[in-house]
Amino acid sequence: QDKDRISKMNRRRADMLVEAAEQLNLQFYLQIVRQLRFEAAEAIIAILDVKLDQADEAGGNPGPHSVKKINTLIRQAYQQLEKFIDSARDLKGELPAVIPEEIVRPFLLCKFHMARLHGKIIVADAASRIENLKKSLSLHKEIDAYCRKQPKAADLFAEELQLTQEMLTLLPRQLDSIAARSK
Repeated sequence: QDKDRISKMNRRRADMLVEAAEQLNLQFYLQIVRQLRFEAAEAIIAILDVKLDQADEAGGNPGPHSVKKINTLIRQAYQQLEKFIDSARDLKGELPAVIPEEIVRPFLLCKFHMARLHGKIIVADAASRIENLKKSLSLHKEIDAYCRKQPKAADLFAEELQLTQEMLTLLPRQLDSIAARSK
């Protein structure tokens, strides 16, 4: 009951944040739009976590409706995170070699959440699962590489960087395990 109420509250919050972000001019309100996108993604991820908890409580095998809902939430959160990342691109569509200090932590958090979301997508076949985990691994590698080149970023992102480094160890094992089971 409480979880449903929290999900509904976060859904309203996410919808309002996305709507506000869509209405503002990115050129003039860049920081505000970034903040709205990031908060919208966090609200959607909070809903996702509730849905995943409910699926686990129901025995770990969600039904088709739950799978569709979970994957839709993942896609929606991913889109908001991607829009935040895209806001850092230059006119040629390139990301700067050094992310501006005022957004480096949220930028890396977006990448971190995107990696996590790839690992949560529910798919029926092993090949799709492997593909999603490879994307997750790739994002974790990007985070790690950036933090190695930019020690200031590593300091700002220390706790999550430690988790990223753990994932760099765990994901290849998980990929090998899934590949071995699918043969």
